[in-house]
Amino acid sequence: LDLFVLTSHVGSGHWTGEKRWEQKCRIKEEWRRTMENFHDSLVFTKESRKIGSRLQRNLDKLIAQFVAIPHKTLVHGDFKVTNVFVDKAKYVFICSLSLSCYAALSPFVFDSFVYQQGAAESEVYVIDWQWAGQGTGAIDAAYFLCTSCSIDLLTLRNVKHMVKKAYHSTLLRFATNADYKFKLFWQQFMLCWVDFFVYCVTSKWSTMTPKTVQEYAEKSKDGLHLRSLPHMQAMIDLTYVFLNELDAA
Repeated sequence: LDLFVLTSHVGSGHWTGEKRWEQKCRIKEEWRRTMENFHDSLVFTKESRKIGSRLQRNLDKLIAQFVAIPHKTLVHGDFKVTNVFVDKAKYVFICSLSLSCYAALSPFVFDSFVYQQGAAESEVYVIDWQWAGQGTGAIDAAYFLCTSCSIDLLTLRNVKHMVKKAYHSTLLRFATNADYKFKLFWQQFMLCWVDFFVYCVTSKWSTMTPKTVQEYAEKSKDGLHLRSLPHMQAMIDLTYVFLNELDAA
């Protein structure tokens, strides 16, 4: 645990909040480039074409709301399926190849992070902590859904159901604040989703093409947000919905 305290970040994730601020401030221009690069591969409606300008106008407000989220928990910060490995005994390991050298410390260090709820459940070993820190658990939830879920799950109804039943209800079982209402958590989830979308556009998509996406797919490189056009489309469509909900809140 001392190792974690020494190496954890004040804010988790490599893209969250005020991180990469200079890039995020170019969201309008980078969204225009993204639309140009993918005009034959993705559907941009009249409304979704305005996402860049909407985010540009409201970026300060959205980031301020994100930073001000009061509920804090331990956040992994890079929780995607490419960091999850299952051994022959069906134990689940969450790790990063960039930190594989730390595996030599196991089990001396990482046994502290083993979560066991019963013999019938798999043990989870969390090894990749370079982007871990305090924050809302919605960061990991939004990131995982964008990068790692089947495309069939990325509808508004399914996403809301998963966030409520699979994540929020479980979080409440272990939270010290039992009054953490789903309505509030959902708003935080939407903020985290939009924040990650801004990062994707300004740091990834605006310099990519359909060919790049195909290359990522062939190498199974990174998350589905970079190697699947249908996932990119779902992120765009849901971001538009979430922006409308956040504006109305």
